[in-house]
Amino acid sequence: MLKTAYLAAIWTYTTAALPILMASSPVSLSTLLWSAWLANRFLFIYAVCLWFDYRDRPDDGQSRWLTIVSMLTEPQIDRFFGSIVLLFSAATVAFYVGGVGGWVVICISLPMLLLILTARWVTKRLSDYWYYVYLDGLVMLTGLLLPILPV
Repeated sequence: MLKTAYLAAIWTYTTAALPILMASSPVSLSTLLWSAWLANRFLFIYAVCLWFDYRDRPDDGQSRWLTIVSMLTEPQIDRFFGSIVLLFSAATVAFYVGGVGGWVVICISLPMLLLILTARWVTKRLSDYWYYVYLDGLVMLTGLLLPILPV
């Protein structure tokens, strides 16, 4: 049942925390910014992982590998995803309140917005390309946008 949270935590650490911790120039973030950044990334990655779990529900059910998604009904999955989006939004607002500029907030919010707009497609059993190119591409979108936008 904790598989998705564990996976999201590991990905958050390796893609959001570790680069800051290992930066050659020290990065100084307030507790609010550090917490908001990690919460924002964790919730976004969790939302992406949720849809991979949705795809794997039939296989998980046969193997008795329990994930939160495999235990929920369709309406419950929608509500659970909505609660992740609300928490993500709160973390994003905290990031902005902490002094981060508008362009950065847009860059970190755009992938979640695209995920929200396309979440209904997930239920239509799309090809693996949609998962591995589109969903995984959303994870790296912020990193691609930040260097090219006027932040």
